[in-house]
Amino acid sequence: MNSKERLNAKQALFVEAYAATKNGKQSAISAGYAEKTAHVIASRLLNIAKVEKAVDKRINELEKAARRNSEITIEMIIEKVAAVAFSDIGQIANWDDSGVTIIPKDELSLAALRSIKKIIVSEYVKLDKQGNEVGKTVRTVVEQKDSLKAVEMLAKLLGYWVEKSEHTGADGKPIQIQPAYDEKAITAKVMELMSRTGREFK
Repeated sequence: MNSKERLNAKQALFVEAYAATKNGKQSAISAGYAEKTAHVIASRLLNIAKVEKAVDKRINELEKAARRNSEITIEMIIEKVAAVAFSDIGQIANWDDSGVTIIPKDELSLAALRSIKKIIVSEYVKLDKQGNEVGKTVRTVVEQKDSLKAVEMLAKLLGYWVEKSEHTGADGKPIQIQPAYDEKAITAKVMELMSRTGREFK
């Protein structure tokens, strides 16, 4: 890039701010231009070819980064399904003869939180014949998502569960299908998840 195409410090700051906010006046102020003339300065800057080019380039970079960050990968799906598949009610609640105690939310692992379908706590008040309260009963229902269904889904994603098919390729040979994911990487991801929850994946 020659000196004519290079932005000065204020122009570079303006490009960064404008690409992120699309607000010309505020971007000019952020870049160090005077507030009273920021609106005019912003308009002038956006009409300079090298500034306009730099803005377009930076906006494109930010949009690509945003798309990458929002992409759902097969590894993300595997991790969430595995959390349900290998869930244990003991990760969510404790119980004994006195009743059920829900483990505080901030003490639950991410895998345990993902496995919860619903928690219902109901309180029943006991009254005597005169309508006076004589006691209370608390009923707690903890329900997790269907772990067997999750195991089936996980097996399919990892390629361990194959639906029977009669399709054939050339000369009657089976069609060779390559998985669209890295099985070793996914298996390693599941093993990592299991280690965080104190379980073994075999």
